[in-house]
Amino acid sequence: MMSHSEVAKAAWHGMIWRFLERCSYQTVSLIVSIVLARLLLPEQYGIIAMTMIFITLSEVFVTSGLGSALIQKSKYNEVEFSTMFWSSVVFSIILYAALFILAPVIGSFMHTPALTPVLRVLGLRLPISAMNSIQQAYVSQQMIFKKFFFSTLSGAIVSGIVGIIMAYAGMGVWALVAQNFSLTIVNTLVLHFIITWRPSFHFDFKAFKDLFGFGLRLMLASLIGTFFEQFRGFLIGRNYQPQDLAFANRGELFPTALASNIATSIQTVLFPAFAHLKDDKDYVKAALRRTLTMGSFIVVGLMVILAGVADTFVHVILTDKWMKSVPYLQWVCLGQCFSVLAAINLQTITSMGRADITLKLEFIKKPFCLVILLICVTISPLAVIIGSAFYGIIAFLVNAFPNKSLLHYGALDQIRDIISPFFCAVPVFGILQFLQHIIPQTFISLVLESIVGALLYLFLGLIFRASGEKEIYCFVLNRIKNIKN
Repeated sequence: MMSHSEVAKAAWHGMIWRFLERCSYQTVSLIVSIVLARLLLPEQYGIIAMTMIFITLSEVFVTSGLGSALIQKSKYNEVEFSTMFWSSVVFSIILYAALFILAPVIGSFMHTPALTPVLRVLGLRLPISAMNSIQQAYVSQQMIFKKFFFSTLSGAIVSGIVGIIMAYAGMGVWALVAQNFSLTIVNTLVLHFIITWRPSFHFDFKAFKDLFGFGLRLMLASLIGTFFEQFRGFLIGRNYQPQDLAFANRGELFPTALASNIATSIQTVLFPAFAHLKDDKDYVKAALRRTLTMGSFIVVGLMVILAGVADTFVHVILTDKWMKSVPYLQWVCLGQCFSVLAAINLQTITSMGRADITLKLEFIKKPFCLVILLICVTISPLAVIIGSAFYGIIAFLVNAFPNKSLLHYGALDQIRDIISPFFCAVPVFGILQFLQHIIPQTFISLVLESIVGALLYLFLGLIFRASGEKEIYCFVLNRIKNIKN
């Protein structure tokens, strides 16, 4: 087992590499998305968005629980990894067969016959995702996050090129299918060549039973969470037009990309790091507090700036045919502020080996989500997104509650630590919205507005004494001193 200093060092390097990986991936993906959004129609994006609802739900069964069960083990066991690998692959093939058979029924139910061939082709990525999930579990368990950087960036670049070429050739929705499918293939192939692990032809039923017991709880928890995430898109796609779903998804894309850079970097490193040191509650509590304060200050700052310049951003970057996505984008920004904090709490609980609590929390939260979505879908697609944003607040409070007994760091303590960035965000949003109405919407004004928003947010952080800003300053300063020494 790794010592405190070894885990801390690995976590620090892992955080850097994971953040670089997410930033590079999202940068390439956003550039590709902008190009494709200018070439393709909202209706075509709507079809792929509907397809991904069912693909994403199917992938939960082969990517969520089994890999996490391996990561939470303190020591590497080759037989256990091979056992989970073959289990995932076999299960994914069965899932694809079911998806292939049900594709016409799904297309008819969604009132979109064009969904059937797209779903059958894109569903082929399920077995590949199954292989990739165990590869990623190995990288995370060994805390060699540098490998993710090369595999993810390679996949983003290759898939982006494929998608753009096919879009220019007039392939429509199939350009998006090819981009999505090639991303998974390249990511998996690159990891295969840069890590030493290879599956052997071993299958241990006892290891499968032990790991599946832990992984099943995580799988069910993830399935419930993912179902309700996708249920939102399902309701919009089922009750409104494909372009309505496209506007909602386009509004989600950019704030989700920014927030996930932070959340994924933190979560991927937190899980194996806390799993190694889960018996030291004081250490975990201090690390969780520091993570929440720093994470909230960064995420809230990014979200309020993006929401404040949303009109100019969409007009300049995506063109006027996507302007209806502006209010969606702004409300998603609010929801992401709390979703990241909720995810950090949940990951902490899971990494401490309490998958039972993780599952229970989903059963507590999701009735709220269901009621909110069913009410909001009767109003408008935008109402669904607004309801989801407020559900993010509920999810944060529920996920934070168990940490009161586990770590003596409950919801009220956490709110006191993360509230100041929200006070800073309100005037920043107001001023940026005002600037958009008096300054011409150009690329230069977008850059200037963003800089003004960032400087004002940092200044207000000093006034309100935001703990996250102080933590970031001390963190960076200490790292600079270490480099000099």
